[in-house]
Amino acid sequence: MVELANVFLRRGQAVAIAVVNPPDKDAVSEDAMARLSTANPAITFRLLPVPSCGKDHYSHPVLRTTDVLRAANPSLRGFLRTLPAVDAIVVDMFCVDALDVAAELDIPAYFFFASAVGDLAIMLHLPYYYPAAPCSFKDMGKTVLRFPGVPPIRALDMSTTMLDQESDIAKEWLRHHMRMPEARGFLANSFDWLEAKALEALRGFVVKNWAPQAEVLRHGAVGAFVTHCGWNSRLEGIVSGVPMICWPLYAEQRMNKVHVVEEMKVGVAVEGYEEGLVKAEEVAAKVRLVMASEEGNKLRERLVAAKEMAVAAVKDGGSSDVAFHEFFFF
Repeated sequence: MVELANVFLRRGQAVAIAVVNPPDKDAVSEDAMARLSTANPAITFRLLPVPSCGKDHYSHPVLRTTDVLRAANPSLRGFLRTLPAVDAIVVDMFCVDALDVAAELDIPAYFFFASAVGDLAIMLHLPYYYPAAPCSFKDMGKTVLRFPGVPPIRALDMSTTMLDQESDIAKEWLRHHMRMPEARGFLANSFDWLEAKALEALRGFVVKNWAPQAEVLRHGAVGAFVTHCGWNSRLEGIVSGVPMICWPLYAEQRMNKVHVVEEMKVGVAVEGYEEGLVKAEEVAAKVRLVMASEEGNKLRERLVAAKEMAVAAVKDGGSSDVAFHEFFFF
């Protein structure tokens, strides 16, 4: 969030960051905010108090998170009303209920989507796919699913939160996906060359504006990156030019694996992750493939091009720089 705020600041905008303070009075949150505020004096930080949600048990941690964020709406409303002028609010993809506050105060709202644009394309189409699905994804195994803008994906590679259509977490995520189009638009952690097909399918403004420091990956001694396939890890590998060995664990990481291996072709996947058991021999084989084979050389060649495109996208006049400029003046 701070990196994104700095992008706004560099364009002459005043920025305030509001963070929900958990109802259990987590002191770590307050300490972290104090450190961030000291390190970033140009940004206004505000902790939003939240009353107890009145529920002790949740079937999934995300359900508690969404309840807490929903309960923060009165605090968010009050905070926004104290500001002299608000041109827009940018909310995390979990904060769909903040759209109600934005609508009430007549403030344009945008989502910051910190995952793959391909994932967003799937999420926005799920409300139309689910009613026609013959069964839950968990019962479809290796059945190939097709969504606009992304390569064919097996049902078992869908987000773990969406595998059981009847689960509480899947129903909650579907509610999120259905509300997302209410926003004015999305700021996504990607760039046009990397996910051209997904961008075309969404027809939206997407800007690659943040990639965390990745000193280890940039070191010349690093020849491969074994990763869980979180999207930010994908970007770190790409901008560092390091081939990736994908070992997805949960959430949308299996979908990310499909993008990286099948579409972008800048990594390989370990076998056995579907069953929850990846053998040491398999990891060793994939490391040898990436670091000491012709296929590994081809991966590195593609990553050289991808890295160059990533750098060009964020330069003055690059596609992401232009997209962010258009976001301000659209």
